[in-house]
Amino acid sequence: MALAASITGVWAQDALLSLPPTVVTGLGVDEVPAAGATELSAGDLDLYQADSLRELSGLAPTLHFSTADSRSYGDVVSMRGQGNTLFFGPASVALYIDDVPQADAFSYPSELLGVSGIAIHRGPQGPGFGRNGAAGLIEVTMPGPAPEQRWSVSADY
Repeated sequence: MALAASITGVWAQDALLSLPPTVVTGLGVDEVPAAGATELSAGDLDLYQADSLRELSGLAPTLHFSTADSRSYGDVVSMRGQGNTLFFGPASVALYIDDVPQADAFSYPSELLGVSGIAIHRGPQGPGFGRNGAAGLIEVTMPGPAPEQRWSVSADY
């Protein structure tokens, strides 16, 4: 009995040593092309006069904002047919500002002030952002600090 066990053990070691190595290759998270993204620069936002998140509705396919006109409280943000519920529902369209995820849709800012760019990603964005945003994701980029202080004044009538 001991002889059979040692012969089997030697045969298993020889078979294991004779297998070729397995090499796994792939792309890193930053190298995976976006499934579908709409990139908007600060110049694009100025050209389209998009001063708030709800004004992005016409600039990206399947993105829609339904506002309750109460500074984002009660807003419904939907993309690709998925959206949050009217009050306190989890967001199907996530919002990231400088790589920081925002909470639910009622906490999204209503105005876009000093934005350097926006990327609107369609579809689940698991590889780049985790499980947030089953329908899509809005990524807002703010400009970095400047060497001098800047001021801006505007008026509407």
